[in-house]
Amino acid sequence: MLKTNLKVLLGVVLFLSLPGYALDRKSSPPDSTSLDSVQNQTHFEIRDDNQDEEIHISRSTGLRTLEVKLRGKVEFSEDNREITGISPNGYLMIRERRWFTSRILEVEGDNTATPQFRFRIRGREMPYDERAQEWIWEILPEVIRETGINADQRVQKLLSEGGVNAVFREISRIESSHAKSLYFQRLVDYGNLDNDDLLRVAKKVPQEIRSSSKIRTVLVAISKSHSENTELTAALFSSASRISSSGEKRYAIVEIAKARPLDQFSAIEMAKAIRTISSSGEKRYALETMAKVSPNEESIISEYLSTAEAISSSGERANALLFLIAEKSLDRTSWIDFARTAKTISSSGEKRRVLQQMAAHCPPDDDVIKAYLSTTKSISSSGEKALTILALDGKDELNDTAFIRIFSATKTISSSGEKSRVLRRFAATCPLSEAVLFELTDAAFTISSNGEKVKVLRELLQRDGISNAVLRNIKQRIYEISSSSSREKILEMVSEKMLEGSTTL
Repeated sequence: MLKTNLKVLLGVVLFLSLPGYALDRKSSPPDSTSLDSVQNQTHFEIRDDNQDEEIHISRSTGLRTLEVKLRGKVEFSEDNREITGISPNGYLMIRERRWFTSRILEVEGDNTATPQFRFRIRGREMPYDERAQEWIWEILPEVIRETGINADQRVQKLLSEGGVNAVFREISRIESSHAKSLYFQRLVDYGNLDNDDLLRVAKKVPQEIRSSSKIRTVLVAISKSHSENTELTAALFSSASRISSSGEKRYAIVEIAKARPLDQFSAIEMAKAIRTISSSGEKRYALETMAKVSPNEESIISEYLSTAEAISSSGERANALLFLIAEKSLDRTSWIDFARTAKTISSSGEKRRVLQQMAAHCPPDDDVIKAYLSTTKSISSSGEKALTILALDGKDELNDTAFIRIFSATKTISSSGEKSRVLRRFAATCPLSEAVLFELTDAAFTISSNGEKVKVLRELLQRDGISNAVLRNIKQRIYEISSSSSREKILEMVSEKMLEGSTTL
């Protein structure tokens, strides 16, 4: 029984391999894509060496392989069933393999553009007769679709026969991303589309095309249409967000933004699209473009900062924030949000770099300075934290509350030397109000090193106009200095200051 079944199976295989077996003929409708199973893989190459464009496409399923090579221009009959002409020195090769049978048609053009045919089955030269013509009659529409040959004429014909929907139907039957992109572009070029149709195209592109570069190509082409419809701009950004490649996605978003005017709605959609870019560098680059071309509105800046926070690299996140300062004029609320975003930077050095620029540009508003110093406290490095606090030294119009917050933040510096450096700088320039000096001296007494603690107190006591209450506070806490000699020096300076003020101990 087993031997009988094997013989039957072998007979079936041999029968299927015979030239002209019906599987290769009308068992499938002429334009059917039923053979393109979920296992379908397509490879597409285009080369243009300043001569004739060359196309090479190969598609493979488990049961079938189709390969096409093209150089030059080929003409077809109106029904796309016959090859009627080919440019001199042009070349077209169509190879199909089904099971164990392969067919190859090679077409070359002579000096009169008359096609010369060469047909082979399983490697054997065969006449280009009715059997060969019937095979090409079946397969040629698919070849034309998948290579994008004569896409211009094909799209115009489809538009005249069935409008935009006819082109969409044809695109849905195509497997090649390259050919799909050609059809979409020709549809935009020749379709005289209104806003609704352009919206449909923008949304359909990422649904139909798998190739990141081809999606980008079509979306950028649509973005250059004359329509300034905000909804279309937002739809383009939304479709761009579906591109898998970070580089191609960034390129698409940037080119769309450059080509079209942005309002609040479309700029926010741009930020959402940028957020989907996985590469930190590409995300930062796209944000820089957003900062350049978007309106200077609080809601847009808020989206920008939210997107910057999604950048994983500390350096790139810092660069995005610094670029925003350079391009935009931030209001009070935006500065507070800016400081909060800077707080999310993990690198002490990058956080300090951003905050130093914030200190140079932000207003001396109480809540802004509070947000600045709150972020400063989150810096782990004593040196970087000290530099960030010192960036406020000399800033105009800081009030007493700001200085109290500065000294409160200075207390969080762990290094005695860095804490002393900050306090000595401000001790020489800060307001002499009691509230400010009480906070300053309190910060000084948190320094663990006696020597650094004394340096701060001596810097302060060199100034005139210190109140009796502040001097008494220092005297009362003098025993927090463990060195007796240092204690005596500070007590002497305090006594001199109190005598200068005609104060009785």
